[in-house]
Amino acid sequence: MDAAYTLYATALYYLSLFIESFWYFNATDEFLNMWADAQKLAYSQGAGWMFWNFKVEKSELAGNLSRQWSYLEGIELGYFLKDPTQVHDPHVCDPYVINSTTTA
Repeated sequence: MDAAYTLYATALYYLSLFIESFWYFNATDEFLNMWADAQKLAYSQGAGWMFWNFKVEKSELAGNLSRQWSYLEGIELGYFLKDPTQVHDPHVCDPYVINSTTTA
């Protein structure tokens, strides 16, 4: 096998793992609430805001995806607040942030 084929096969393998985890992602309401806050807080500190699908159609084929990936559904279910700059818990990321001090 050449290097290009190996790289391609590796990429396909990891893509399939990502797609599988995306499709079977089954989070609790509490987790989705915390996840929404964490994304807003983390991404607003860097290059911009988080990405979420604005609307995912509810259908039998899509299963529970609208609950987990639709911004409008998130507002309806309370994961997102109507004001996108607001969060439920401004300290949701605190356990995962390493505080350090530096001296010049």
